[in-house]
Amino acid sequence: MDRKQFWLRQSIKCDDCSLCTKRGTKVMARSKICKTRTRSKEVEFTCTRCRRQKITFLYETGSSSYISCRGGRLVSESKPGEYRIEETTLETQLKEEEKKRKKKEEEEKAEEEDDAAVAVFLQKQDDLRNLRVRKTIQSSLGFVKWDYGDESNDPDDDNGSQHEAPFIEKLEKQMQKLNEDRAAAILKRRSSDNNDEMHELEAAINAAMSVFNKGGGSDAMIEVATREAKAASAATKEQRNLPVELVEFGRDTNLQKWMDMTRRADVQRTTQARSDAKRLSSMGSDGPYQQIEGESSTDESDSETAAYKSNRDLLLQTAEQVFSDVVEEYSQLAVVEERFDNWKKDYPSSDRDAYMSLSVPATFTSYVRLELLQWDPLHEYMDFIDMNWYSLLYSYGNEDEKDISPDANLVSHLVEKVAVPILHHEIAHCWDMLSTRETRNAVLATELVVRYIPASSESLIELVAVLHDRLADAIGDLVVCIQSYYTNHINLCFLISISVELYLIGVVGMEYRMDIFGENTEMVLRFSISLLSFREKLLVPTWSPLVLKAVPNGARVAAYRFGRSVRLMRNICMWNKIIALPVLDRLVLDDLLSGKVLPHLRSIQSNVHDAVTRTERLIASLCGVWAGPSAVGQRSPKLQPLVDYLLTLDRTLQKKHVSGLSEGETSGLARRLKKMLVELNEYEQVC
Repeated sequence: MDRKQFWLRQSIKCDDCSLCTKRGTKVMARSKICKTRTRSKEVEFTCTRCRRQKITFLYETGSSSYISCRGGRLVSESKPGEYRIEETTLETQLKEEEKKRKKKEEEEKAEEEDDAAVAVFLQKQDDLRNLRVRKTIQSSLGFVKWDYGDESNDPDDDNGSQHEAPFIEKLEKQMQKLNEDRAAAILKRRSSDNNDEMHELEAAINAAMSVFNKGGGSDAMIEVATREAKAASAATKEQRNLPVELVEFGRDTNLQKWMDMTRRADVQRTTQARSDAKRLSSMGSDGPYQQIEGESSTDESDSETAAYKSNRDLLLQTAEQVFSDVVEEYSQLAVVEERFDNWKKDYPSSDRDAYMSLSVPATFTSYVRLELLQWDPLHEYMDFIDMNWYSLLYSYGNEDEKDISPDANLVSHLVEKVAVPILHHEIAHCWDMLSTRETRNAVLATELVVRYIPASSESLIELVAVLHDRLADAIGDLVVCIQSYYTNHINLCFLISISVELYLIGVVGMEYRMDIFGENTEMVLRFSISLLSFREKLLVPTWSPLVLKAVPNGARVAAYRFGRSVRLMRNICMWNKIIALPVLDRLVLDDLLSGKVLPHLRSIQSNVHDAVTRTERLIASLCGVWAGPSAVGQRSPKLQPLVDYLLTLDRTLQKKHVSGLSEGETSGLARRLKKMLVELNEYEQVC
């Protein structure tokens, strides 16, 4: 008998294990024609539980019930069976499964097409609704671009005038993409330069340290370590040589990569020569606060800057033509504002009854958006006072000082709805935290918009949140997350101040925070906690003087990494009026100063000149917050390790003077040390 699949139409209970195989169950069984009953079949299958008992039942072809059963007993059911006895082969089963699969695919495809059709329909409905609203507002004021009696000028006609809003939106997206591409190119170059440099340097450092670990720091050992470091660096560089990889039409896919690596190597050599020259010239000078390598940002090339300016100018020239197809009297904001103002003066009751104060901002928005295309908050500071739209709309509806006009918040509304989204995008996608110029402009732009927006503004809270995200991402290039350290500090949070200065600040105090933020308290709390959950991963090197002497470029890379950490510290401190001082305290003094910067300074303590110069730059980055006459914070005990380090440098300098170093060489450094102590308000130590 052949084994086939059967669907039981009646439940059968095994006599051995009492397992009830319910009706509708599919079983593999053998069947044969019954010898005594020619129209009947005998089916035999094994119980699926005990695997011992063989159950045999007899049924008549076309019948609705079994005739007899051996090895088990038939179980009666409340309803008659609905399953017919069928025999199927494996081929039949595969065909049925294929049909089911195709049917399911067709249903899914039809469902996707239906969803797409619904989405298109809803979009058309929204467009039509917006068009009707605009026509209603404009026609009520006589502000119409087209003649509704002429079908050729209908706005829905491809040959007629088009709305300005889609063009402005497209220009805004192009400007955003242009700024994003500029920022992405800078970050990509910085990452590539770092990878190229560190790939060779790590091998050289490891080779030199393996030599010094064997013991001794003599000139002979230094020479051996230098030789090993150069060999390791050369071997690593050889491994990075990309072979020729030809594809279709004989094009080498690795050629561009090789050219980029060569260009970066040339730039590094030029930078190294320039930094060496500056360092040699500064050795003979005891002037304070000399800028060190890595402290200034030079990540953008001249060619990229020129290309960006060219594309940006082209976009702005295109923007000037957006209203070129509009009737002359409505092509400028000044004329439109005058028309609205006259309407308001001549028909004050109609203006009030029609709630024109609600539709006026929407009418002016297109003109403001078009002018704010010129606003580049990260690269050039520009006050709203110097813009045309502000001078026209600042006093709109405020002629009568006795009554408060509903249009008094027009400028604030436009800043919140137009300017803040621009700044939000720039900080979220284009802001380079290591760029001092961009950070300074971002701080000024944030303070600018805060002057006009109420403290409870949702867009302002979102701006603070994205500020945190970008700050955390930038610190993430230098730090790695360590959550347990800040578990006890979850009560710190960012908060929007309600003071007359309207600055964003952060405070500690649960009741005060709840009173200000209400339902937004939890979001602000998470914002603060996540900011505090980062520590350094790209360490400021603490290589010994022997290693720096033996490894080519080791001292330069260490100085560059230190300069970057100082630049980051200075940029973070610029937000002292926006970020809470306790948060800055943890972030700057705990993570950067004590965690990474001071260990590096201690490692170069024997080189007094470099140590003094770098410490000066460190203290200069703290000015305005913890150092200098304009410090906003009190003297923090976390600065004591830095003070102790300065005193250690002073003792080292005195020892060098006793050992024979001339007074002329030490007096200048001593004066600079005393000045740094004064900057930290350590007047007692100066004496």
